[in-house]
Amino acid sequence: MPDDINALDVAEEIEGRLLKDRPELAGRHFSILVTNQDGDEAGRVFTGCPALMSDLA
Repeated sequence: MPDDINALDVAEEIEGRLLKDRPELAGRHFSILVTNQDGDEAGRVFTGCPALMSDLA
């Protein structure tokens, strides 16, 4: 569980940096996927799509 939380923190940090550097992406629908060394999904952040995010909750 701590690794999953850390992965989500990293994904959110990447999202923040990306939107700071590329403000034109705000409101666009995309996700940021963080994987472990084996290539398995460790965390994912969905951006710009409130309906999708609420479906996952």
